[in-house]
Amino acid sequence: SVGTQRWKNVSDTSAYITHLQAGTDPADFREAVDPATRRIEQIAFSLRTNRGVRSDLLPPDKAAALVAHGLLTRSGDRSHLTRKGRMVADEVAASVI
Repeated sequence: SVGTQRWKNVSDTSAYITHLQAGTDPADFREAVDPATRRIEQIAFSLRTNRGVRSDLLPPDKAAALVAHGLLTRSGDRSHLTRKGRMVADEVAASVI
């Protein structure tokens, strides 16, 4: 997604090229992404990366509880799943969004 929109281009490469050559939109579909959805997805996906998620995106009380349970750690302005947290990443993400 870019900005407030996400889309999927046509899967068929020939059709994609045809669209581009004709100057038409190669998207199969487009949808708006509201700020709340963007925040939720940013948290859920960023938690699973080595870079982690910006700590300011997490509710402080919930993040503190996850740290206390050994599921989350903080480093600078980022929060990261611990080894234990990675085992239950979906539950951790659901608890903060």
